[in-house]
Amino acid sequence: MASESELVLSGQHVVNQLVRVIDVDVPVLIPSINLLSARAVEKSLLEHGFDVTRIPFYQQEQPAARSLA
Repeated sequence: MASESELVLSGQHVVNQLVRVIDVDVPVLIPSINLLSARAVEKSLLEHGFDVTRIPFYQQEQPAARSLA
């Protein structure tokens, strides 16, 4: 559950932190439900030199269920 202060955060807040503390050699995966915001985050990170992969949240592969039998 998000705290009150976290409710006002956006993808741009995440970009700002990544740019500040992560080396551009670290690949970034953007799994997002909000496609418009994900595109904006992707664009910002690319402009800063990051290698970015964007995957719509619901298109991620789910691990296969294991049988307990």
